[in-house]
Amino acid sequence: MFSAFLILLFLRPFIASSAFPFVNALYTISLLTVIVLCQLKGNYSSLAKASSLRYPIIFFILALIISATFSCNKIYSLKELSQYCLSLLIFFTCGSSSEQDKEKIIKNIIFAAIMISILAIYQYICGFNHLSGYLIRHNVTNQFALDYIQHHRAFIPFVTPNLLGSYLIVVISLTLTKKDKWHFTILFLFALLLTQSLGAVVSLAVGISIYVCIAEMPLKRKFLIVLLLACIPLAVLLTRLTTVKEHLLLSFSLRQRLQYWQETLTIIAKHPYFGIGLGALNIPLSHYVHNAYLQLWAEIGIVGLSSFLWLVIIVLSKGIKTLKTSSRRHHTVGLLIAVIVFLVHNTVDFSFFVPEVSFIWWTLLGMLYASYPSIQK
Repeated sequence: MFSAFLILLFLRPFIASSAFPFVNALYTISLLTVIVLCQLKGNYSSLAKASSLRYPIIFFILALIISATFSCNKIYSLKELSQYCLSLLIFFTCGSSSEQDKEKIIKNIIFAAIMISILAIYQYICGFNHLSGYLIRHNVTNQFALDYIQHHRAFIPFVTPNLLGSYLIVVISLTLTKKDKWHFTILFLFALLLTQSLGAVVSLAVGISIYVCIAEMPLKRKFLIVLLLACIPLAVLLTRLTTVKEHLLLSFSLRQRLQYWQETLTIIAKHPYFGIGLGALNIPLSHYVHNAYLQLWAEIGIVGLSSFLWLVIIVLSKGIKTLKTSSRRHHTVGLLIAVIVFLVHNTVDFSFFVPEVSFIWWTLLGMLYASYPSIQK
């Protein structure tokens, strides 16, 4: 049954939930079935009994239920609630995984990322012409999609370059500490550059900076990494500055985000405690506010946001403590950096709400908590 879970985990990033809702629904049902069977047949109860997580998880679930119950769009809220519940089940399952299972999961994620990076490179080299022709034949007039193609910003199999970037920075973080995977890191970095996602690149730079600080490596190697950190965002910035499309300019992107955040804060002021409902936030021009924390606050209130952050802080603190005691320190460092870069990127983006990316993050979050010695007893 665990093999079925690995297969479904591999397939997740290839199924764009917004582009293929029916396929996504079938996938969700399949994954839920497999996870429930894993829970019934395997020994996956230790995380559920972890006392440090009991209250944040209870409060988070209660906030989700209350938000969905009083939502102005109950059908959509129930759909969102099911995604959160599935995310937590993934967290529970991976949070009780053995070291052997964790290795299999990481290899699975890296293999999927290799395929996705190759797709991104293919799209950049020759796929844009094919895709452009397809959109024209089917009268697709989404201006952002057309401009992604015209400006050669890779995004396949996701629907935006930023989502692909968010996915890649998580996987890159996993390979940083694996000396035998350096060639994969280069492949992923190249694919990341093709997305031209400055937010993703800067978030990765934050994660790598943390890695340089805590990793045990020669000073010369640290200097080379810092130099690379400076070059990658600069390359993306220069690429973005060459665009003549106003809505692809960094200044336009920043103005839009500030406008989204201002409108969201207005909604939060009216519904501060339990939000307006799961998935009910719908500001002009966008369903997402490009800040996961503001959107969580607006949708499930301060109670839900606080309990989520409480959960994350506990896991991160356990991960940091594990660095001092674990014999597999490099393994924990990779998980820790992967979790952090995703959190950082979601201050300016919305991949937390997109299951093809967020499910991977919930998987790694559970594995990071499982690295803490007391969970393995």
